[in-house]
Amino acid sequence: LNLGANGLDGSIPTDVGILSNLRYFYLMENKITGTIPSELGMMENINLLAMYLTNLDGTIPAEMGMMKSLKYLFFNDNNLHGTIPTEVGKMSNLDFFALYFNNLNG
Repeated sequence: LNLGANGLDGSIPTDVGILSNLRYFYLMENKITGTIPSELGMMENINLLAMYLTNLDGTIPAEMGMMKSLKYLFFNDNNLHGTIPTEVGKMSNLDFFALYFNNLNG
């Protein structure tokens, strides 16, 4: 699902987690606000999640660690803060994780 650079605004609906068979989700370069919904963790078959250059804020949900198939995760260039959850270490297939230009620690 490619929704990148479409001028979308608002927050990410929590219902997005029911898209459990989705493999690729591009939401980058939009005017998305709010937090990353913990329900994203239910997307068990996703391979790529691109949410960079948006206005996301808040923390990275620990539930992201349930995304066992995820290979590429892009959260760079947002307003994320807090610590990187240790559950990220459960993402055994993760090859690339971009977090730069945020306010994260850990």
